Amino acid sequence: MIKAVAFSFTVLCFLLTTTASANQPILTYSEIDPGDLKVTGLEVPKATKIHITASGVLFPNSDDFDAYGWIINAKTRELVWIMDPYDSDRIRGNRVLRTIEADETLPAGKYEVYFWCDEFNSWGFVYSNDDDENGFLSGLARLFGDKHSVEDVDDAIKKASLTLSVAEGATDPGVTTYEVSSGFPDALISLTRLGDTENLTRGFQLDKPSTIRIYSVFEGPENYESAVDVGWIASADNRKRVWELTTEDADWAGGGKKNRVYDQEIELPAGKYVLHFMTDDSHSYEEFNVTPPIDPINWGITILPGKTFDRSAFHQYEPEGRGKAIVNLTRVGNGDEVSQAFKLTKHSNLVVYCIGEYSQSDREFVDYGWIEGAGSGKMVWTMTRANTTHAGGGHKTRMAEEEITLPAGDYVAHFVTDDSHAYRSWNAGSPGDPRGYGIALYPGTGFKESDLVKIDEDEIKQSGDILARLIRVRDDEERTEEFTLTKETAVHIYALGEGTGGTMADYGWIEYLESGRTVWEMTYRNTRAAGGASKNRLFNQTITLPAGKYSVTFVTDGSHAYNTWNATRPRDASSWGITLSVVP
Repeated sequence: MIKAVAFSFTVLCFLLTTTASANQPILTYSEIDPGDLKVTGLEVPKATKIHITASGVLFPNSDDFDAYGWIINAKTRELVWIMDPYDSDRIRGNRVLRTIEADETLPAGKYEVYFWCDEFNSWGFVYSNDDDENGFLSGLARLFGDKHSVEDVDDAIKKASLTLSVAEGATDPGVTTYEVSSGFPDALISLTRLGDTENLTRGFQLDKPSTIRIYSVFEGPENYESAVDVGWIASADNRKRVWELTTEDADWAGGGKKNRVYDQEIELPAGKYVLHFMTDDSHSYEEFNVTPPIDPINWGITILPGKTFDRSAFHQYEPEGRGKAIVNLTRVGNGDEVSQAFKLTKHSNLVVYCIGEYSQSDREFVDYGWIEGAGSGKMVWTMTRANTTHAGGGHKTRMAEEEITLPAGDYVAHFVTDDSHAYRSWNAGSPGDPRGYGIALYPGTGFKESDLVKIDEDEIKQSGDILARLIRVRDDEERTEEFTLTKETAVHIYALGEGTGGTMADYGWIEYLESGRTVWEMTYRNTRAAGGASKNRLFNQTITLPAGKYSVTFVTDGSHAYNTWNATRPRDASSWGITLSVVP
């Protein structure tokens, strides 16, 4: 854990003395512990030459310090000075400790002085003070093949330091130190110094069109399409996003390659908005797992006045949030399938909140949610690439949040997962809202508590339009139902089965009972891909049948059926089988 306020006794003494005497230290960082990130403010009344003496840890064959210091301009957030490995000198008798002495003229202004020491987890060892066989120091000794390396590293960590003083011969104008409380004193909204797995929102209202500046320091690996820590601004009226944080519009923030900084102005019309920011489960101000950015205290997001901004037109408010979930199928683990039936007593607005996993290789969701009509089985909402955005963490995790309108009737909400990357068993970075993994329904515009009633899915009567429904068919099953048509009728067939090499293994057919003749059969040629594995096949068309008595049958072989998949399940897995309905 980073101990950002754990100053050594030496530093504390100098902080209590606000003004430096000529040629005396202004501040000193020493006795740094692995994982420490220290920061002190420095106020310079007029241009002053500052003498810097520093020692840092630089392992052999490395281009970057693992314990080092730097200075930034507190107003512009730009780098002023940093310990450069190529300008450092090796200390005789120690292979990992490097020193630097430099003079730097600082113009009048405020600065922030940082010092950071890595946890050294990147070496595959956890720092240990005891020299046991599994300890960090012993591991390095084995790595270097030299028992003296243990002493070198231990000594280097203890001697890592940074001291600032007024340079020899320079006049001290009264340089003082101060405690750094925020990155931007004029911020309108500041969500910074964020730790792992944070999920924050702030509401704001603009009385007239305004330009705002958005400044964000966040994690966005180079090979990711989206940021790992995600931020966006949504309209409070309809939850539609009006701005979203992207790596494409951001620059390198210094330190590790995945540190990114976004600093741009945007124009927003008058209205009410909600700012969202979520971090994943690693690499944050709480604990950086690679070298931190040059502006670490602004890890998160800040809203600032733009060039044409009227503060009187800006107001913060407490956003209502989603409220209490009226259907909650979240915290879903691997290999699970959950559902909840509900009845809408009238035309209603619902907010769907859904987080799942998208397979880039299959171009399909493998963990996803949907809502279907309880009697007909027809989807009324489903998770798609188009209606989702990145949910933070691993790039394959996506989320949907939108308000939908459904007529009165019976419905079932579903969520299914495959065998990897789900709640509490992530194989990539977790989403910013890990507990929200799954699907949940919240009250929408005008919704009243009495508008929705949870019901038992097994007690739902099939829609009057349903002629036969043979679904969730398992391995080695054969199911048959009969139905009667009193007149020539358009019949919609929705069937999912297994087919490979031009032949169907799980499929259905319809027989005319008077003659025993098959009037329709599910074949490989009349089906198309159903999502998931290539052998998942779908028939979704309408045929016309004359009056008479019929039977419909669905049969499966000994593998790859409902809940016993041996490859990726189809998109609408619970409909594996066949459903016949009358076309209105």
